[in-house]
Amino acid sequence: MNSISLDAVAALTGMGRSTLWRKAADGVLAKGDKDARGRATLALSDVLGLICDSTGVPFSDDDVAVLLQADAGDAEAQADIGALLYVHAGGGVERPRSTGCGRRPSRAAPRPCSGWARPMRQVAPSATSNWR
Repeated sequence: MNSISLDAVAALTGMGRSTLWRKAADGVLAKGDKDARGRATLALSDVLGLICDSTGVPFSDDDVAVLLQADAGDAEAQADIGALLYVHAGGGVERPRSTGCGRRPSRAAPRPCSGWARPMRQVAPSATSNWR
């Protein structure tokens, strides 16, 4: 049985770790053994549908093999999965920019930072304070 870490499933689906763990405790998702890095795992067959639905990526068998390598810590496989998610999210494709709600973009100049970045005013110690 192939398994994937709980952390990877949470990152790919956007679901919380506690939600996934609760589903595993309820028997909705099958738990796997701890992996080589000591992390809790879930059965890949149970969570692959959740991952595909969340990411919009129809993972092929080759993609699943790369996903498992990425979960094991292979940096090149992690980059490949990142590129796969980026391409399926529409990355690299020119799209018209939406300004939202039909409004024109603001032409106001950016304002300098205010608030905590302002210099503190100098306060002279009073005669009754303990400052020396």
